[in-house]
Amino acid sequence: MPRPIVFLHLPKTGGQTIHHAIGHHVGAPNIGPYRLQAQVEGDTPFPPEYRFHSGHLDWTDLDRVAGDPFSFMVLRDPRERLGSFFFFMQEEARRAQQALGPDGIKPIHRALLKGASAVFFSEHEDIRFLVHRHWANLTLTYLATRSLLRRPLWDRTSLADMLDLAEANSRALSALYRFGDFEKIEEDLTPILGARPEIAEKRSNAGPLQQGISRWDRLLDSLETDDQRRGMDRFIAEDIAVMDRVRFR
Repeated sequence: MPRPIVFLHLPKTGGQTIHHAIGHHVGAPNIGPYRLQAQVEGDTPFPPEYRFHSGHLDWTDLDRVAGDPFSFMVLRDPRERLGSFFFFMQEEARRAQQALGPDGIKPIHRALLKGASAVFFSEHEDIRFLVHRHWANLTLTYLATRSLLRRPLWDRTSLADMLDLAEANSRALSALYRFGDFEKIEEDLTPILGARPEIAEKRSNAGPLQQGISRWDRLLDSLETDDQRRGMDRFIAEDIAVMDRVRFR
């Protein structure tokens, strides 16, 4: 079998574009069936009969993938990534309400439709729990824990230890790329695929805001108070710290 490829998709880092570009070359029958960890059946998200694995997947058993896989992740400026994620999810909430009606949507969707303050500074425990476990400092979570869910046991781990784990885990990957440096991904994948994938000039699953607009600035502007704007740092400070620790291609 040709060299396997494992793309670990941190949300809002160009992952759909990357997935489709690589998938075009490897062919649909060779693409692993799992895009989300919740879909995984069995003991691994990387079934060995597939050449290309791509998605929001746990990678605790990455070292079990045979054939010297080319494994990589794309990291984005944490502020812009979180802003992009918020507005993408807000648009998802609007679509859900159109389809299900206001009484049929999830509590997080109702909060999203109220605005950023209702999400990041919610008075409801379930919303605060979701933001802490799934949204805040997600880059560090994914690198340090090898999962997109920060489970309670990690709350007892110091930031220094989390950063050390993230740095060590990043070295298990073939490459880390900065968001926007897609030409480097194309270059590295060309000898593996036998052709150059088109990533840099493509854009799949784009969010609702135009290119060139700061998602972070727009997010801050949508908050209700200056105290809330200052308080947003806690949702991205750990991610900024880990970006300074890891080595990019």
